[in-house]
Amino acid sequence: MVDFKRQRAWLVPACFFCVALVVRVLVAALTRYRLQADAVFYFGTAQNLASGLGYVLPDGRVLGSVPPAFPLFLAGVFKIFGPGLTQAVAAQVVLGAATAVLVYYLAGFYFDKRVAAVAAAIFAVHPVYVWTSRVVLSETLATFLLAAALLAYARASRGSAAYAVFTGLLLAGGALCRSSFFVVALVLTAGLAFYRMGGPAARVRAVALTTAAFLALTGLWTYRNYRVFGAFVPATLNAGQILYEGNLRLGRGEFPTSVALRRSPEFAEKVGAHWGTPRADLEYERFYRAKAFELLSRYRLRFALSLPGKFVHFFSPAPSAKKKAAFVAWIVVGGMLTVAAWAGIFLYRKPASRTFALLAPVAAVALTHTVLKPLLRFRVPIEFILIIYAAAFAAFCLERLRRPPSGRSNG
Repeated sequence: MVDFKRQRAWLVPACFFCVALVVRVLVAALTRYRLQADAVFYFGTAQNLASGLGYVLPDGRVLGSVPPAFPLFLAGVFKIFGPGLTQAVAAQVVLGAATAVLVYYLAGFYFDKRVAAVAAAIFAVHPVYVWTSRVVLSETLATFLLAAALLAYARASRGSAAYAVFTGLLLAGGALCRSSFFVVALVLTAGLAFYRMGGPAARVRAVALTTAAFLALTGLWTYRNYRVFGAFVPATLNAGQILYEGNLRLGRGEFPTSVALRRSPEFAEKVGAHWGTPRADLEYERFYRAKAFELLSRYRLRFALSLPGKFVHFFSPAPSAKKKAAFVAWIVVGGMLTVAAWAGIFLYRKPASRTFALLAPVAAVALTHTVLKPLLRFRVPIEFILIIYAAAFAAFCLERLRRPPSGRSNG
């Protein structure tokens, strides 16, 4: 007998893909976009990579300050469809719509079909995810890779060796797209040792395979960086600047802003002398790292007292939003979503083995950027997990509403 329900199981996620795609295409078509800030570096590096020049920034410097995965993704798009802003945005739009499908399956695995449908629907029209799909930034790819990694992780935690390798590769791709994913990978890989998957040997195998796959892929980039810079650089050379800028308020005006610092004679002496050479980004990172450590060592107590506020700031509705009309929707939607997500985390209870895989990336990224710099952009790749928990809270409320009052029977 033909199981029509099973045959048509793909229709629901396909519908969410189409909805997400249509929304993103309309927004991309009806709004103007031009490259600016980080997008210029991503786009220019991808063009150089596609044309055979290698990882070279638009200004001629060897890539060190920008993670390599997103320029590589764009370069692949340019190789197939030709270089251009339209091609780059189109790839982002399709990738963003595909992530809606991953969110559907991920929520379905960890919760149920109701939660999956609500989560995918929210993701499809979420203002920030619609916005990031029309700009040339790494958030869309990082979100896709993390969602795919968590799906593979679900199978790896049940003892699948192939999915353990796949998890390691996807986490490595995410780490080469967003450096904070190194912490996510560490926590998730260690967590495999505590799952019930057929005995200690199976757990050791899962951890070993995931670790080996992760190190094999990230090791290629680390080796390249050692050849270019002569130093151990596992991901990117911008942590020092982020740490300095994220904690600059501790100095209360006693330390110069990042712009003023780059115009200082000290910067010209220590970094300017290497400008135009492969060591430029390395010396840039060392300069900012020294300044960041000087700042933190002088204000240790202020730094410690600032951490709770920075953690809350990281999860506020729009921590990096400027007062523009474009962010009004995100402030409203983001505020409601954040409240619902935390309510879902505390009210919609699941076994620890289930919730760990979802909450570990949130905790890892949040704690990392609480120390560094709590910007909205750094939260975007984990925002879909909050969406899933917000959908779980909605399911929790519906379940309570449908439950008969105490003292009455269903009969």
